[in-house]
Amino acid sequence: VEVSEPISTEGDVETGFLQVSRERRLLAVRDLHSDLRLFACDCAERVLYLYEREFPGDDRPRRAIQVARDHACDRATAGELQSALILASSAEDAARSGGAARCAAMSAWGSAVERAEEAAVLVIWTAGWAADGKNAVGGAERAWQRALFSRTIERWVTTSSL
Repeated sequence: VEVSEPISTEGDVETGFLQVSRERRLLAVRDLHSDLRLFACDCAERVLYLYEREFPGDDRPRRAIQVARDHACDRATAGELQSALILASSAEDAARSGGAARCAAMSAWGSAVERAEEAAVLVIWTAGWAADGKNAVGGAERAWQRALFSRTIERWVTTSSL
């Protein structure tokens, strides 16, 4: 979407961003489901060490993320994705007492949620919490996520046939 100069901007990326512009023009349509799922997997993998440090040898979250990644690349079925969700949920149950480990397991769970856009949002929040702590909304993990997403968008733009 090509957007004209903004008339007004409210909020921020963390709380919800609203930008009003005079004109918008659709340049191209692209299905982003696979890209969003892969983004969610990257974010979840990045904090996986927090779970594995507390639960060495328990690879349920890692396996769930791999199935979610395979699903994004059409190498796993919806049924396998549902199984990954259950796998990560059981790991989250095991980590109930550990804040960062639990959030890392929740990130793995989020990567396997059926709707890719929902998966991305869930993982952004849980991975950020796991890495930066509850009150560090603008922390290092969020900065890394924004940079990764920006690179992904740049790749979409440069590889499109506009």
